[in-house]
Amino acid sequence: MICKEVPSTQKGFLHCLAIINNINKPINSDKLLYFINTYGKLPELILPPVTLSNCSLLIFKPWWIVGFICGEGSFTYYTKKYIGKSLVEKLHHTLVLEISQDSKYVYILKAINAYFGVGNIFSEKRGI
Repeated sequence: MICKEVPSTQKGFLHCLAIINNINKPINSDKLLYFINTYGKLPELILPPVTLSNCSLLIFKPWWIVGFICGEGSFTYYTKKYIGKSLVEKLHHTLVLEISQDSKYVYILKAINAYFGVGNIFSEKRGI
């Protein structure tokens, strides 16, 4: 867990606020200024390094994937009709984990794909 301080303390609150501001979309400047003026300067963060190799993010912690999928993914399924060898119509169900990203973040999807060793990455006009 990155947040080492207890969020219920002022120091812990500022630490978690710094994480949110650095990892997520930056906090609105007016709100951030309010927090800094009210509670004090945000602490400097020492975040774990991200290693890029062949445009793939090396993922060592499965909890990172879980958190990423909770925010960016969804589970669904597709049903496809086909005619089997006995000439009887059958249904084929495919379970799908979908994670949508802007095309510039394809390396994240490639890393998740490499971690599990299965799956495909598809491109569309609106992203991947």
